[in-house]
Amino acid sequence: MDEKINEDRFFPSLKSLYLGDIVIDERYYFKLILMCPVLEELFIRNDGVSHPPSWIGRVPSYPLKRLVIDYLVRVPEYKHVYSEIEVRIGGPENLVYFEFSSYVHAYYGSFGDMESLVEARLDLRLLESTTRFDDDTDTGEWNGVNGFDDIFGNATILIWRMASYVKILHLSPYSLEALHFGCEFFCEFHNLATLSFESDKDKSWQVLPRLLRITPKLQNLVIKGLLHRVTGRCGDVCPCYHRPIHKRVIGGRKPKVSCLPSLPLKVLEISGYGGTCREIKQMRHFLGKLQCLQLVKIGVQPESDCNKLRSNLMRLPRLSSNCIIQFI
Repeated sequence: MDEKINEDRFFPSLKSLYLGDIVIDERYYFKLILMCPVLEELFIRNDGVSHPPSWIGRVPSYPLKRLVIDYLVRVPEYKHVYSEIEVRIGGPENLVYFEFSSYVHAYYGSFGDMESLVEARLDLRLLESTTRFDDDTDTGEWNGVNGFDDIFGNATILIWRMASYVKILHLSPYSLEALHFGCEFFCEFHNLATLSFESDKDKSWQVLPRLLRITPKLQNLVIKGLLHRVTGRCGDVCPCYHRPIHKRVIGGRKPKVSCLPSLPLKVLEISGYGGTCREIKQMRHFLGKLQCLQLVKIGVQPESDCNKLRSNLMRLPRLSSNCIIQFI
C-alpha cells in the first residue's frame, strides 16, 4: 500500500477489522487501526505460502476485546523472521478472547497484563523436532535458558502475561510440545477453570504434569483424543511406560507420583474415543486417580462398537463414588 492514508477518512462505526496478507508501512499500519475508534475485534492472518510475512509482529495499544493472530509462515524459507521480529501486543487489558497461531519466537517483548481475559486459544509450534529428548526423565540434566540448550524459542513472557487471568485455555498438540521446551517457568494459573487440549500420536504430553500442578481451580478437563507420543516425562498423567532407546538416561526408572489425586477436577470430557488397549489403560488411570470427579463425558469414534465400549468403561473402578459416565 503505497498511497498515504488520509487520516480524515476514518471508520467511526467499524467494530471488526480483518487484515490479510497485505504489505503496509508500519506507520500506516498503526494509523489504520487507530482510525477505527470503536474497534472491538482485530483479525490478522499471514499464511506465508508464497511470499514473506506481512505482519510486523506488533499490535498497537488499543482497547480490543477480541484479538486473533494467525502467523504460521512457512519454514525454513522465513525462519529468520522468528529470530528478528519481536512480538509486542500493546494494551491487552480489555481483551476477552485471544487466539494466537505461530512458531515460537526467540523473544516476546512488552505485554501488558491481560486482566479481562476469559478465553485463549494457542497453536504454538517449534521450528525443529524434539524426538531426541524422548529419553529424558525427571532425573535428566537440564541446561540453558529453557532447559534445552539447542531448542529455539522462548514463550515465557507470552504465557506469563495471561496465566493469572485466563479462565478457559485451549491448546493444540503442537502447543503442548512448545510449552514444555519453550518456557523457562510457569506462573500459577490462578483462575483457570477449563483446560482443553488436542492429542496427536506424534506429539507428547510432557508439559501436562507441570501444567496441572499449577491449576488450583481447574474444574473441567477436555481432551480430544487420548493417543499421544510416549516419552520419559509424561508418566504421572498417563500409565504409559517409555522404554529408553539410548543408554544415557540417569537414574533409571523412578516410581511415578501422580499429580491427578490433588486436582479439584469435577468434569472430564473425552472425544474421539476408540476403545483401544492404550485408551482403556488411560481411562483406568484417570478414573482411579481423580478423587473429585463427578462426571465423565465420552464421545466415541463413529465406526466404534458403542455397546462394547460402554461395557468396558463401566466396569472400570472409580476412586470417586460420585462419578457417573455419560456417552455423548
